[in-house]
Amino acid sequence: MRIYCSLAAGLLAGLCACSPRTAPGYLATDTPYRPPASSEARPAGLEPVFIDHLGRHGSRYFTSPKDLEKMAATLEYARSAGALNRRGKTLEASVREFLKISAFGQVTPLAAEQQRGIALRMYRRAPGLFRYPGGRKVLASATYKKRAQDTRDAFLAELASLSGADPGTDFETTVSTGCQPLRFFDCDADYRAYKKARSWLMTPYYLSLASRTREVSRAVLGGFLSKGFLDGLDSGKQVPEGTFSSSAEMAGALYKIYAMEQELPERRFGFRKYFDRAQLAWFEYLDDYNAFYGKGPGYPGSGITFAMGRQLLRDFLDTTERAAEDPAGSPAAVLRFAHAETVLPMAALMRLNGASEQAGAYPFEGRRWKSAEVAPMSANIQWILFSRKDGGDRELEILLNERPVLIDAPLPHDGYFYDWPAVRGFYEGLLGRLQAQAAPPDR
Repeated sequence: MRIYCSLAAGLLAGLCACSPRTAPGYLATDTPYRPPASSEARPAGLEPVFIDHLGRHGSRYFTSPKDLEKMAATLEYARSAGALNRRGKTLEASVREFLKISAFGQVTPLAAEQQRGIALRMYRRAPGLFRYPGGRKVLASATYKKRAQDTRDAFLAELASLSGADPGTDFETTVSTGCQPLRFFDCDADYRAYKKARSWLMTPYYLSLASRTREVSRAVLGGFLSKGFLDGLDSGKQVPEGTFSSSAEMAGALYKIYAMEQELPERRFGFRKYFDRAQLAWFEYLDDYNAFYGKGPGYPGSGITFAMGRQLLRDFLDTTERAAEDPAGSPAAVLRFAHAETVLPMAALMRLNGASEQAGAYPFEGRRWKSAEVAPMSANIQWILFSRKDGGDRELEILLNERPVLIDAPLPHDGYFYDWPAVRGFYEGLLGRLQAQAAPPDR
């Protein structure tokens, strides 16, 4: 199964031949969560035993006020220079209002709504796992970021309401304060060096994208700024402190502001009107390009962007194996709440179909990998372990954003269901190879 669709006929005007099929909204990883339309039928004779879950936090505000403050300052400077038209003055007022209502780094009200839905569908998928009083515990961890903890708590509140669990005794919550296992991207030395080098932004292909981005950016900003102001912005001659230093930087920030507005229950500002569809598609493509090489599958033969998640994959394997050996002695579920920087590498590391295929720097085919479909707000990966009533091997189903997904490996499967020992063996072999590659050479 592919989690992306083929490129629609007729590319959007002005985009290059490698242009993406764009998800509704053109929002990349800022896409609000879209639940599945329906659940897959389960083969007869299977009963859920255990669930391993990794989730991204829900819809959030900006993590910092930087983009909004720079946008407000640049528009104010343009207005004082007589370079801002009526649309620009409306934009300036909207940006300042957005600044006032933003709770930076925190989730918006949409996050709780998203988590309630995910918890409800998990409960309906496996109601026998969550029977209280007297049921098996649920372990739930989150990173030290408040948005991850608030997301976890919203999920657990809904699960408790549905199951009758006592959160104080039936749920065990923890906060992961360090890098492992949920923020591995903070401390992995190889990845930090790779991220600092940003080699995917130095390719000839990306340089051609940068040229096109300047054209698109000037077209966006030309809707409310004078040409003279844009020329000064791109020449570097007018850069007051706290303002943008190029049209590409400013238009890119406006795109992020538009995206953040979609995380609110009510779209009150209308930032969408400052872009046409082709312009939004372009900025989403750039976001996907950056996410693919910076956090996702990356270059052929390289595992830097996802090998750092091997400790978390080990945790998935160990908790699932314990449940396979002793269901009654294991938790009903292990829930983890983290970030896009956690989910994107893990989807690639787990070799999930549609989320793990690598690509060279030219061309990056956005239609074959969409960050909106791998790691939207409230993204999740679930391993659901089943027992067979006939006493056969345990079965495993993997869901990406609650949709069944296959593993990109020659493993036998019945629909989307795999024999657990075969999956365990495949991932153990993968971890062994990654460990060998990471080991220092003998001296």
